[in-house]
Amino acid sequence: TAPALIRGYDPIFRKKARPVAAVDDAVRATVASLFDILYEAGGIGLGGNMVGLLQRIAIVDLQQNFARREKAPGFEFR
Repeated sequence: TAPALIRGYDPIFRKKARPVAAVDDAVRATVASLFDILYEAGGIGLGGNMVGLLQRIAIVDLQQNFARREKAPGFEFR
């Protein structure tokens, strides 16, 4: 199932997320999905646990007017 934004308290917020060992196509797809959720919610940032994932992934997009970009400038995996 696709991740969905958790609204309100959830026990996952008290759990420790796992580091991402390697950036592969699955992680890239997860990040793309997180951006979809971020833009739909009109937010500026999102963490994996906020959609039920215990992975240390966080995204931030500080664009103006919630204008979706295909790829945030300077976006890269490290």
